[in-house]
Amino acid sequence: MTLRSIIVSIILILVAVSLYTYSNFNKVDESKSIIKQYPSFIANNFTTKVFDKDGFLKNKSSTQEVEYYSNKDLILATNSQIYMYDKDSTQKAYSLHADKTSFIVGKSGLLQGNVIIKPLSNDTTFSSITSDDVHINLIENKVYSDKELVIKGTSFENKGQGFVVNLDNKTIEIKGKPHATYQP
Repeated sequence: MTLRSIIVSIILILVAVSLYTYSNFNKVDESKSIIKQYPSFIANNFTTKVFDKDGFLKNKSSTQEVEYYSNKDLILATNSQIYMYDKDSTQKAYSLHADKTSFIVGKSGLLQGNVIIKPLSNDTTFSSITSDDVHINLIENKVYSDKELVIKGTSFENKGQGFVVNLDNKTIEIKGKPHATYQP
């Protein structure tokens, strides 16, 4: 073997090792990006409980199917039933139902399809709120929407578009086009 063939062999080996290392490095990055597209876990008939820093129950939910994406702190669920509790209380304050829900953990949520909000205590003036699309701010404990809604009480029905419900103060504000029907 000549000196020239040894040098060429060494150069070819270095090029081959470099190409192999570079191609494996890209495959690792590529597989990580593919993994980020899939949920961290999927569960059926799933129930959760969320507590505040003082140990009081804030909300409880049960869903038919749930997907959790840890890289986005995103929860997607179907056929959800959510119970939101009063501050410093274990008494159920409100029940929320939706066909589809999506939540950013600890911040906000979107409920879509057959959304029904019901108070679970007798000290409210309404018996249900229905809408197609509802947003929840978990930090401020408010529920709101720009869609059409129907608020029913024992002696009234109020239809309107756009609302804000403050769950702490137990108030409802209709933003536009209210139409109420009162019955004695």
